[in-house]
Amino acid sequence: MKHFIPVLVILLLVLASFVGESFNIKNSTAFYDGNILYVGGGGPDNYTKIQDAIDNSSDGDTVFVFDDSSPYYEELVINKPISLVGENKYTTIIDGNFSNEEDIIYVEGNGACVSNFRIQNCDWYPTGINVRARYTNISNNIIGPEGGSISLRYSTGNIVDSNIISENSNGIGLYESNENTISNNVFLSNNNAGISLSSSDKNIISNNLIYEKTNGSGSSFYKAISLGGSNNILLNNTVVGSLKKSYIGISLSGTSNKLYGNKLVNCSINILSFDHTMESNTVNDKPIVYFVDESDKTIDNAGQVILVQCDNITIKKLKLSKTYTAINLQECTNCMIYDNWFSQNYYCLKLTSSNNNRIYDNNVLNSSGGVYLYSSKHNEILSNNITNTNTGIILAYSPNSKISGNRIYDSHSTGILVSSSFSRIINNIIINCSTGISIQIGSKNSISKNEIINNGLGIFLALASFNTISKNNLMKNDLNALFDNSIRNHWVRNYWGRIKIGPKIVIGFFSIPNYDPWGSPTIIPWMNFDWRPRILPYKIT
Repeated sequence: MKHFIPVLVILLLVLASFVGESFNIKNSTAFYDGNILYVGGGGPDNYTKIQDAIDNSSDGDTVFVFDDSSPYYEELVINKPISLVGENKYTTIIDGNFSNEEDIIYVEGNGACVSNFRIQNCDWYPTGINVRARYTNISNNIIGPEGGSISLRYSTGNIVDSNIISENSNGIGLYESNENTISNNVFLSNNNAGISLSSSDKNIISNNLIYEKTNGSGSSFYKAISLGGSNNILLNNTVVGSLKKSYIGISLSGTSNKLYGNKLVNCSINILSFDHTMESNTVNDKPIVYFVDESDKTIDNAGQVILVQCDNITIKKLKLSKTYTAINLQECTNCMIYDNWFSQNYYCLKLTSSNNNRIYDNNVLNSSGGVYLYSSKHNEILSNNITNTNTGIILAYSPNSKISGNRIYDSHSTGILVSSSFSRIINNIIINCSTGISIQIGSKNSISKNEIINNGLGIFLALASFNTISKNNLMKNDLNALFDNSIRNHWVRNYWGRIKIGPKIVIGFFSIPNYDPWGSPTIIPWMNFDWRPRILPYKIT
């Protein structure tokens, strides 16, 4: 304990200097004007248990808790408008002793105040401070380590201000709670969520600092601020993400939320609905560009780009890193995305319900996903360099696309994954991937003149039909081709890595389900043929 306090103070000073003027820890301890009841200390009439003092207090009283009897192993219920105040938030400790039954502090009295405590050792299910009341003030506390969280449920008009919430599963959660203010809090190294709103409207979230673990543990998709509600205001918050993983700084659902002056570092916005207002927000000190129903514009300075129902937008010469989705297009047409550099993003480019766009001459490095098209058609993905991703290019329900001239290296899963029809995959170079090209639930695609070298599996077809695989170089793959439950695909004049006289057998299988829930499916080996395989490799550029 003695070593923890100076370390925490130093860390807070460093973080406060990083945030600057927009972040300010205020002493918001609230006292009522009634009597003061004392807990701990040396007074003759002082209480030894906090709950006894609460039970004997009257509306408007203050229960003051000394730290010399700390820690207090209690689970408290506050059911009246009183102030519960600790002597020192670093040393006045209420310890839940990892009880899995009750919240450490349960507030059901309207107008109650809780301040200057350290709440720790709460089990996963209950919370550190659980508020089901109106007009309460929870301020200047430390929640953690393992202090649960601060939870507001069915609560209105509350203030949660200037708390330090560290090393917990979650930070502050609101459920069906409206018109509350969450401000000036610090969140350090929580695993799953900083501030989470569910079905909660008209709340103000301002001047908070959320600082994620730099070791990258916790949830794969940590959300610093998750808005599941409408007409909330996010103002001047700072979110610092992990250095080792892509990270969601703000997740937006609901409608009509307003974001002003938020600063995101090593993280970004993940937008699930699009009726919002955003002004003066940044990612890595560069502006977040959020256009709705715009046309004929050029974007050449941004930390993240989100376009909704836009036409003829050019996005060029950006350097985008450490975002969840670097460029996100929703219902956009005729846009050009070229000569951009992407690194350490979860998705580099994501297009949803967007048609007739062109993505070319971009560089993608060290990211989970390179280019992802969903429910989009007539798009072109041309001459991009994609290295060290999970999957380089994904077409999901995105027909009539063209993927050509791309160089894809070191994809841990698949170089090009197609779950679409009527698309052309031509003249790509795919090297050192787990699978080079995979067609899954796709038909009538053309795979032609690709260089597929040194992959685990060259071409894989699953539930695919009427595709044509022609004039490809398949060389030095562990297995050049395989199909699963796929029919009427045509293998034409491919080079299979060595001189081949006569037809080339392409192995595959069909599986027949076993309706016995304890049984395994029946596997039937099958084969296709490339009847005239190429003797020498093609010159593919």
